Amino acid sequence: MKLMVWHRSLIRMNYICLSILAKNYQQQLLSYLMERQLNYKHLKQGFSLLEVVISLLIVSITFLAYSQLIDQNLKAQDLKQTFVEESNLKANLLTLYVIDPDVDDYIVQDMLNVDDIEQKQLSRYQNVREIEIKIEHPGSETTLIIYK
Repeated sequence: MKLMVWHRSLIRMNYICLSILAKNYQQQLLSYLMERQLNYKHLKQGFSLLEVVISLLIVSITFLAYSQLIDQNLKAQDLKQTFVEESNLKANLLTLYVIDPDVDDYIVQDMLNVDDIEQKQLSRYQNVREIEIKIEHPGSETTLIIYK
């Protein structure tokens, strides 16, 4: 019986020693981890000059590309508007000359709001004449060939 009691007390003592050792090891591990964490805080001071320069270079290239894209889009819109205006002018001019081939220049100037009109005969075959009409309007010049 005494042996059994002695054995139980030995087991309890071993358990207590192991728990003390485990707590001691836990505290040592925790202090080691905290010390490493404090050491890492000193390493994180900021960005190097090279990193800052490269990041600014990337941002500036991106901004430059985006601004050029917007600029090209605006130029395309301007060209589209010019093309539409010239197409409308040519269509209106053709309509006028189809309705009345002998229309006077001042009427065309007044109706289409153009600066100057020049007519030049290119060729003639029997009753049909090929006439080149140059119209100067604000910003550009349009050429149209009609048959009268």
